[in-house]
Amino acid sequence: MNCASNHDYDRPIRVGIAGLGRSGWHIHAMAMDAVGQEKYEICAVFDLDTARSQEAVDKFSAVACESYEELARFEGIDLIVVATPNHLHAEHAMKALQHGKHVVIEKPLGCSVAEVLPVIAYANKKGLICAPYQNRRYDPHFLKVMEIVKSGVLGRVFQINMTVHAFTRRWDWQTLKEFGGGMLNNTGAHFADQAIQFIDGDNLDVFCHFDRALSMGDADDHAMIMMRSPGNPFVMLELSSACAKASDLWLVMGDRGTLWGNMNELHWKTTNFDELPEHEVLRTPTENRWYQFEEVPWEEHHWKLEGDEAKPTWTLEKYYVDLYATIRQGSQLYVSPESVIRQMRVLEQARDSAEAFWSKANLKPVQLNA
Repeated sequence: MNCASNHDYDRPIRVGIAGLGRSGWHIHAMAMDAVGQEKYEICAVFDLDTARSQEAVDKFSAVACESYEELARFEGIDLIVVATPNHLHAEHAMKALQHGKHVVIEKPLGCSVAEVLPVIAYANKKGLICAPYQNRRYDPHFLKVMEIVKSGVLGRVFQINMTVHAFTRRWDWQTLKEFGGGMLNNTGAHFADQAIQFIDGDNLDVFCHFDRALSMGDADDHAMIMMRSPGNPFVMLELSSACAKASDLWLVMGDRGTLWGNMNELHWKTTNFDELPEHEVLRTPTENRWYQFEEVPWEEHHWKLEGDEAKPTWTLEKYYVDLYATIRQGSQLYVSPESVIRQMRVLEQARDSAEAFWSKANLKPVQLNA
């Protein structure tokens, strides 16, 4: 969407931030501050914790609003960052749009597709930017894996495993269902978003199993999502806060090679079967009673995160540099809200699938000892 004007071209974007917790303060406020005051000016804030608001007043000379409504109405603001609890994202985004503000919405975009679609439609109708905060679309490791898969060097990629493990107890509001918490909304919104970029088309079967292992709240902290679609890789996404053994984030299997690695380093090995003799399937007993074996010639490759992209804040700052170009210069929005709806549909179906599993709906148990 193009919303730039000649008058606004060089003016800083005046920002209001709703929610000054981990995300609102450490991610959004600090990223905009790092990008520079020539691009972003934090003018107003709102948080239920007045001490947090005062911190923003002291650091940015911002105005501390007493309510979200006051922030949404605040004169002269161009953009509101919605970093409030998950269950308020859609409501707060709509209110900001109704007051003529562009919005950045912290992930998840909302707690359901049904509540988010009207927000996107309203923004499009009014010519306003509705920007989902999916900064992991900028992850260098993810972009490199995408590049390698699309290059064809791995051949036909038939399976992609993504694994995110930690072992930690949590007892904050993001562990509670009533606030839209849980592994699927918190971590799944990032990595499911990456996973579906490898899937083309509309028809997707989704199966999910989730559990609550360590969390003090009632929401899931362990999830396994499987995605299957004709003509696409089978994708397995495992997210857990209850696994003490770290695993590679990536395992990509193709019929000409394999890739594995993590956010900082990737390895892949490829082969060319044209360099090997052709074989016909044997229907007779094998020679010497052994399975067939051949030496496969491998080419090994390596990628390492380095340079500016290795900065811990790289994706955070890159997001806001690009958003400035969208709002002030009319550049294409890097992550469209429509693209994030695809991710939300996957997570909704995953949740429904997990609930159906536990209710044994449409499942025929296997009689192991029949």
